[in-house]
Parts: sequence; C-alpha cells; structure tokens
Amino acid sequence: MGARYILVVEKDAVFTYLCGQRIWDSLPCILMTGCGYPSLSVRALLKQLQTQFDLPVLGLFDYNPHGLRILLTYRYGSVRMGTESYAYAVDIHWLGVHYKDLFEDDGSPKVSPSSLQTWTASDQRVSNGLKSRLQHCTGVPDYIRELEIMERKETKAEIEALNGHGAAGGGMDTLESKIIHKILCKKYY
Repeated sequence: MGARYILVVEKDAVFTYLCGQRIWDSLPCILMTGCGYPSLSVRALLKQLQTQFDLPVLGLFDYNPHGLRILLTYRYGSVRMGTESYAYAVDIHWLGVHYKDLFEDDGSPKVSPSSLQTWTASDQRVSNGLKSRLQHCTGVPDYIRELEIMERKETKAEIEALNGHGAAGGGMDTLESKIIHKILCKKYY
C-alpha cells in the first residue's frame, strides 16, 4: 500500500470534494469520513486501518465546539458508550481547522469574513461540556487553547471557509493545497 496518512474529514461534502480533486494523487492517503459524529463501525474500521498499517491519522473538523467534540469521539470514544467505546479510540491528530488557519497574527481574517459565523448559546453549552471533559484528558493543551480562543472571539467557521480566495481576494489556495501544506509542515496537534 502506498498511503502515508489516513485523513479523516468531518463532513461528507468535504469528503466528496476531496475525492473529486483526487487528493490522494498529491498526498498518498486513505481518505475517510464519519459524516459528522462517527458511528461505531466507522471508528472500528479506522482503528483497524491504523493498527494494520501503522499510519498517522489526521482529522479535519469544523472550527466550532461540535467539530472538537467529534475529534474527541475519535480520540477517546463516545461518552454515551462508556468504557466499551474506548476500544475503538485512535491516536488522531487535529489537522484543523485551527484559529491560525482563519486569522492572521494581527487578528485580521485570512478567509472571507462572510464565511465566519457568530457564536451561539448552543455553542456555549457544548463548549462548557467540552471543558469539563477535557479536564480529564491528557495531552490536550492545544485543544483547550483553541476552545478558549473560539469562546473569547465568539467566532466559528466550517471547513469550507478554507477553500478559495482569502480576505484580500488574492489567495488562490484551494482546500486540498492547504491540507497538503499543513500535513507536510506538520501543522497539527
């Protein structure tokens, strides 16, 4: 097998787009999606692939509390399933979306401002639950920091915000080129 990575994307639309772009021709990878919150069978397949081929698993999720919660489901299992769920947990790295993918150091957007979304009361409830869960996890300071930035900035974004023109209109980077760059430069947690 020629794959060097397993790339898990949160959403079917992004999965379909990346399949259409044939990302594996530029980045030797196995591309998977759980179509949002992953089923046990998706997580079992991912665990089997990681175990059998010993490949790094990288995850691309929306920049919002639900995206982080989905990442934690892959990494630690589902809270609702108890200890059985942990048997299907994988060592997944968070490829994005991160704050630095969306904003410059001075806080100006790298993406179209119209692609940024406002934080809601529902987001805050999910975030509160995540903070409680993350207190019991090890090796997640970057996750906590990203969640705190989301809350402080009261901003969220979908993966699709990374595709196309930047805020200044000059960026022609595509989603797949940004993914490849982040992987090759090891810009993940």
